[in-house]
Amino acid sequence: MSKKLSIIVPVYNMATEGKLNYCLDSLVGQTIRGLYDYEILCVDDASTDDSLEILLDYQKRYPELVCVIPNPVNLRQGGAKNAGLRVAQGEWIGFIDSDDWVSPDYYEKLLKKAEATGADLVGCDYSLVDHHTFEVGKVIVNNTPDQTGDLTKEKHERLFMRPGSMVLKIYKHSVIRENHLDFPEHIFYEDNCAGPLWSLYFRRFERVEEPLYYYYQHAVSTVHHITEEKCRDRMKAAELLWAIPIQHEAGYICAMLFIIPGFPFITSGIDLAKLDMRSGMERLMYALIIVLVATMSAWIMALILGLQPVDFLKLDLTQAEWIVFRLLASFCGVFGFSIMFNSPTRLAAVAAGIGAIANTLRLELVDLTALPPAAAAFVGALTAGLLATMIKNQVGYPRISVTVPSIVIMVPGLYLYRGFYNLGTMNLSASASWFAAAILIVAALPLGLICARILTDKTFRYCT
Repeated sequence: MSKKLSIIVPVYNMATEGKLNYCLDSLVGQTIRGLYDYEILCVDDASTDDSLEILLDYQKRYPELVCVIPNPVNLRQGGAKNAGLRVAQGEWIGFIDSDDWVSPDYYEKLLKKAEATGADLVGCDYSLVDHHTFEVGKVIVNNTPDQTGDLTKEKHERLFMRPGSMVLKIYKHSVIRENHLDFPEHIFYEDNCAGPLWSLYFRRFERVEEPLYYYYQHAVSTVHHITEEKCRDRMKAAELLWAIPIQHEAGYICAMLFIIPGFPFITSGIDLAKLDMRSGMERLMYALIIVLVATMSAWIMALILGLQPVDFLKLDLTQAEWIVFRLLASFCGVFGFSIMFNSPTRLAAVAAGIGAIANTLRLELVDLTALPPAAAAFVGALTAGLLATMIKNQVGYPRISVTVPSIVIMVPGLYLYRGFYNLGTMNLSASASWFAAAILIVAALPLGLICARILTDKTFRYCT
């Protein structure tokens, strides 16, 4: 490397209010000038204002420091940083946002910390300001002492989970080059993905406990100007980091199930069967209101974040493995629901055992016999009712306190959500299909419990 430091500055439309000039002035005025040979790589990311002209002016005035790299198309900050990395000659790499600035001794202090400690990654704290000044504002600690020193497995984990901002650090270029580290392009929040991943490749992290970086808070900065596109990009950054598609419907629907009110849905059907119209209608209306609010909120968030209902991921399992995993998942699901509603542990375990058998039977009937989901739900609820009758005297709990929790996980949250999602996108035929299937299943669940009660309880069978 022919230079000590390369400072990469991604620039897009920062000409107004002197933002870009203030940033560049802080860079050309660094105290390392004369001590070390460094370069300022300004990457214009297809700006539509006078940013490029400002950069070219600084290049003309400081040819030994400033190098302008114009991008023909906008690649966002990640693409601009990659363009700088490709031509960087410095032993160390630093990044700075083009609307921020740094103290005159910023890079000198970080480089000296690296030389004194042998670190290959050095950072500092920053100051929040709302106008151009070198007065220290609100100080934000970017990283913590328990993340510094030789990066053991535990420290790497801490740094991965809380990497802090990348613009507050300098990176050993050899580590970047040898491990082919770069940034995702065409998205905002590229450092949300790159920061944690990059941290895994460095062996020693040190920090200067001073706010040497000035973070300028203004209305159009990336983190303060929130748009739907930026929300999607943050999700995309998370997808790249964790390798989990943002359209991972299984996790989204499983989270939704906790707010679908299965208990009032089921008990309302039982009340109506007993001609307890007031209780039945009150519970049914309550459940419908909750479902409406929950599915509408989920639909709105799905539109904002770009989530779409897609089919579940296919699992390569044998039939025996399917049954085992369904038994375990059903047991855990029912047990969790019961505990969530403050059921005693023994009662929750009994309901979970019944639910595991009944729900696995329901799912296997749909897969193996092509039985309609509503009919399979009826058989599952009937099975749960019969099993509860067989053991209610041994466990000492009322029948309803065991049966209802055991079939709550059969409530079709997926169907209800897909029905409302398709209604919102005006796909009316698909919406009607999902809603119709959901209504039939919701009706079949209490009907199955009622039939089990009629078959096993003479007093219920003949009550008025």
